[in-house]
Amino acid sequence: KGLFVKEIEECLLAQKADLAVHSMKDLPYAAREGLEIASILKREDPGDTLVNLQGKNISDLPLGALVGTSSVRRRAQLLATRPDLNFKDIRGNVGTRLSKLKGNEFSALILATAGLKRLGLMKQEYFQFSKKIMLPAAGQGAIGIQVRSGNDDVRNLVSDLACSQTTASVKAERKMVQVLGGDCGSPIAGFAVPSGDKLELNGMVSDLNGVKVLRTVCVGDITAPDELGERAARALMKAGASSILNKVNY
Repeated sequence: KGLFVKEIEECLLAQKADLAVHSMKDLPYAAREGLEIASILKREDPGDTLVNLQGKNISDLPLGALVGTSSVRRRAQLLATRPDLNFKDIRGNVGTRLSKLKGNEFSALILATAGLKRLGLMKQEYFQFSKKIMLPAAGQGAIGIQVRSGNDDVRNLVSDLACSQTTASVKAERKMVQVLGGDCGSPIAGFAVPSGDKLELNGMVSDLNGVKVLRTVCVGDITAPDELGERAARALMKAGASSILNKVNY
């Protein structure tokens, strides 16, 4: 993810492109100098989906089933529910991953619901995790448009595509992860839900085995998402998140 994002950003900075389209969950939490997010579009379903050929839900998977995912966030949360499961990293686009499932290399996969829906690959028999079992990554399901700082023409061109509620939600989630010192490879989850002029931010930090899971819920003004994100991070740190993340990063 990091290398691919970096290449795209270098194209923007070299003026080989005028804008870039990113999945917000893959973007680094510190903005690249000379670049900015001009617009965050209305969010697709931010959840995660268990994909398997038999249409089984998480409780139906056989003992010790092999699940394909490269996300420590997903792995940790699933282990908190099913500690008997085994995991193996999986790479490639969605089509490549599904072909490996069909080739019986895995019992099941965990994929972003948004990606499956956007590609027209979502099936009714797939099991969609509740947020109580699997909290999404910060920014999951949201698309951002990145431009060069000062490029007012392009910024104005895409500004009408922005969704104010999604923008506030994603800002709060990303700020929380940034303050925690995490990245897209950390066992951190964050999901903000707008309601009128308020924003409810659910945050989670876990060890890699899903044994110690910390959660927090903070509510704040939708016009101050950064403050809400920082407050949620401080609450998790007070509960011991720093100790967990230091061990994970080590």
